[in-house]
Amino acid sequence: IRATGFDPGSDLINGYRRFMAEDFLLIAQVESVEALEDIDAIAGTEGIDMLFVGPVDLSASIGSLGVFDSREFTDAMERIVSATLAAGKYLGSIRFADYTPYRLYQAGFDLVISGADTILLTQAAQDDLQQLSAELED
Repeated sequence: IRATGFDPGSDLINGYRRFMAEDFLLIAQVESVEALEDIDAIAGTEGIDMLFVGPVDLSASIGSLGVFDSREFTDAMERIVSATLAAGKYLGSIRFADYTPYRLYQAGFDLVISGADTILLTQAAQDDLQQLSAELED
């Protein structure tokens, strides 16, 4: 309780409500055909601040894993962007294929992540192993 800053005389509940209303960003991931079918409702949901496109999972759900230039995928991206912007929500994704940060920002994206967490973690582990191996050889 002490670690959370609990003070029996404080207005903890109202403080938490203020934090949730003013400082908390709720992000919904869009990465399936089912989400695409309900994109207008998802984008219009009160309390959701951002829709984040998961391109690899979305392409897999469409039935074309990793095929980002197919008509189905580009149509899906256009629908997501259109619905999100029409709802006045933030839009995010990860850079992928020829969807460069510049292209995504030009399309209306607010957040572009440079790499997937699993890829970044794998690369960091490989770099660390390579450095350790080089140091052992010295």
